[in-house]
Amino acid sequence: MTSGTGIDVLVAGGGAFGLWTALACLKRGMRVAVADAGRIGAAGASATPTGALAPHQPGRPTPLKRLQAQALAGLPEALAALEAETGLGVGYARPGRLSILPDAAARERAETRLPALREAQGEACAIRVPGAWPEGWLEAEAALFDPATARLDGARLLAALRAACEARGARMLDGAVLLDPAPRAEGFALSTGPLRAGRLALATGAAAFAAAGLAGGPEHGQAARLGLAAPEGAPVIMGRGLWIVPHADGTVGVGATAEKGRADLRTDAQLDAVVARARALCPLLRDAPVLARWAGLRPRATSRDPVVGPLPDRPQVVVAGGGQRIGLALAPLCAEAAAGFLAGDPPPDWPAGFLPAAHLPA
Repeated sequence: MTSGTGIDVLVAGGGAFGLWTALACLKRGMRVAVADAGRIGAAGASATPTGALAPHQPGRPTPLKRLQAQALAGLPEALAALEAETGLGVGYARPGRLSILPDAAARERAETRLPALREAQGEACAIRVPGAWPEGWLEAEAALFDPATARLDGARLLAALRAACEARGARMLDGAVLLDPAPRAEGFALSTGPLRAGRLALATGAAAFAAAGLAGGPEHGQAARLGLAAPEGAPVIMGRGLWIVPHADGTVGVGATAEKGRADLRTDAQLDAVVARARALCPLLRDAPVLARWAGLRPRATSRDPVVGPLPDRPQVVVAGGGQRIGLALAPLCAEAAAGFLAGDPPPDWPAGFLPAAHLPA
């Protein structure tokens, strides 16, 4: 797996999936280049201001639930290793989550679910009422607390991943657009010119589906970052279509909207409505300034499953993406699988439903 430029793997895409895949390949001794249409590690769906990492609810086990549980269990160790290697923090913590119970019926349903939640996540799962969370953090009559929900800062994660890849010798190609994922004699076609590489990791997020001929596309999302140092111990708040996520840097992420098929990167009145709802629920946010407005395109496959593996007709092209709304948690494990495929050492137990062949158009 060699080329005239000394590149074994070209990773197209500088988000979480792309950079974790690049790092996994570098750790296997491969020579790597990373290309992105913008600045690698600076934008995209991975840079969401929210960054909540929540487990699936207990129920019938599925390959995705098993993968996500494994990913969430291994994430603290992976992030600690990344921070130790780079000296850069990624803002990871596990403050738990308060899921708002808006009425008596919702509270009754939560009480019914509590035994299964406690079996899965521990005895700390409980119905909580005002006084059980920091004053001014949530205005609600009751909420279901789970201790397993975590958060990280997507932008800081990407900065650390880029630094780790650069330190290990990855070639960074900012502003280089992958024009065609088909390998050519002169190399893979980039807007900056052809690049010869033995393999391609296609990790361009929502754009990867069309490029690879797979079913799927973008889901437009909007979120905001507000200036507020949340009280110590403040959990993540979840309501219907709403996340309020306290970060360690004196900001709070608020989101998010979801629109299938929309492909622009603009924010609009929908985000204003989300921020207004967050302020109504969290009194401490009412005077907090909006520091940044964000829009991104989440990669939405035919399901929330990740899509990782070689293309059926181009085995030297490995897709690494999918995992709509849970990609930050899944990315390290999916990257290890992608690196295995790229190295010719595929993971033996990778579910067939996660392979690109399972996501071909009908």
